[in-house]
Amino acid sequence: KKPVQDTKRQKKEDRPLIKNLAKHFIDEEAELSEDGVEISSDESIKSEDELSSSLVQFLDDETQIAQDLNESEMQAVYLKSVRSPAVGNKYKMVHKEFNPITVFSQIPEQDECYI
Repeated sequence: KKPVQDTKRQKKEDRPLIKNLAKHFIDEEAELSEDGVEISSDESIKSEDELSSSLVQFLDDETQIAQDLNESEMQAVYLKSVRSPAVGNKYKMVHKEFNPITVFSQIPEQDECYI
């Protein structure tokens, strides 16, 4: 059992060393990130004004509807946005009548009195 105790003791002694190494590494990385304002390899050099074409298409503000529409026109725009002619009333809930024979082999008897 001594080798097991020695390895446990060795692990306990290594913990402060590992913590100090980790702290030193983090401090070093923080200093490097403060000093250099360089762009990393995954960032682009383009300015913030230059956007990719897919992003420009996504952010197309020219198709927005003017706010001077009256209430009935705004309601029509809303209904057009939430209704789809392709789907229609496909997902209406249909309430079927419960038939206990389909669930139970024998119809359960109602209790006449509760204890």
